[in-house]
Amino acid sequence: MTETAPTTPEAPRRRQGMSTATVVWGVVVTLVAVGAISLALGASFDLGLALIVALTAGGVALLVGAVAGAAGRRRSRTKTD
Repeated sequence: MTETAPTTPEAPRRRQGMSTATVVWGVVVTLVAVGAISLALGASFDLGLALIVALTAGGVALLVGAVAGAAGRRRSRTKTD
């Protein structure tokens, strides 16, 4: 009687590189930290406006990254078909 090893399904391919969301949120958090340090050192700026600008820019970057990623996946899928 011969025993065969159980077959395992192939693991899905993982994306290489950093996620767009990770980079964008890293930049937003860094900007908030720099703003907090600037305020602690005596700088003066409109905190509400700065947060609105940072979050708006982050949101736009996330949308652009999502659209670019979807377009890249669609392009690579049509090349392999």
